[in-house]
Amino acid sequence: MNIDLYLTSCIVPLFFMQQEKEFRPYYAFDIDDDSNCNSNDERLEPSVMAEARKTWTDSFLYLLRKLTVREKNERTFVATKGLKTELSSRRLILKSPVHTARITLLNQLFPEAQFIYIHRNPYDVFRSAAHMADTTYWYTYLNEPSKNQILEFILRQYEILYDRYEQGRNNILEKTSEDGLNGHHQQRLIEISYDDISQRPIETAERIYKQLGWDWTTSYKERLQAELMGPQLRLYQKNRHKELDPSLKKVINERWGPSFERFGYKKE
Repeated sequence: MNIDLYLTSCIVPLFFMQQEKEFRPYYAFDIDDDSNCNSNDERLEPSVMAEARKTWTDSFLYLLRKLTVREKNERTFVATKGLKTELSSRRLILKSPVHTARITLLNQLFPEAQFIYIHRNPYDVFRSAAHMADTTYWYTYLNEPSKNQILEFILRQYEILYDRYEQGRNNILEKTSEDGLNGHHQQRLIEISYDDISQRPIETAERIYKQLGWDWTTSYKERLQAELMGPQLRLYQKNRHKELDPSLKKVINERWGPSFERFGYKKE
């Protein structure tokens, strides 16, 4: 285990929820004092933040190198067995919600990186997060949090991820405008809804591929259709969550209001 990385992770609250506030700076690792999204609970003394950022970045890049080497070894093994497969290098795709807060940092590390942002009705996001906290987090806690501490963790995490995404997105669009590359940002970032993915997966995948400039082929479409019709996905059922109390909806409306407006979701 990399202890240094562990201590600079925003995942630590899953073990020490009572100390959750102490780990908020480790979402974005922002060392820019001029950031309009850098609220007080995300700040650290500049030298401390710079060291934490370097620790996380070094560990993150090391992980990506290992994944790249493993993928290359897998392709070599398949080739030696004479199996039919795609032998060209595959792009590394990361699916981690907390990276939503790190668009600016990731863009600095990988200037040609592309981003797929999936948004969902905020009420459904809250219900899903509350379900996860109620059914999973209790197996990881090393100290016992109050219900209010868990609630604040869910609310504040969403605020940080959304605000930081908007900041990173705007930076990409501003850089595109400065470079005079009209429409080029469409090759770097795409926003899609959770409903589009779940209700129209093939069409949505095709839109992602085409907007990001990836090759959309008939063979891949057929593979995706076969995967969707397979037993694992065909029989999959979403979790069913309780209806939200009106008083809780009021809090969500107040705290997460900008995302409702930004993506066209209706407040109740």
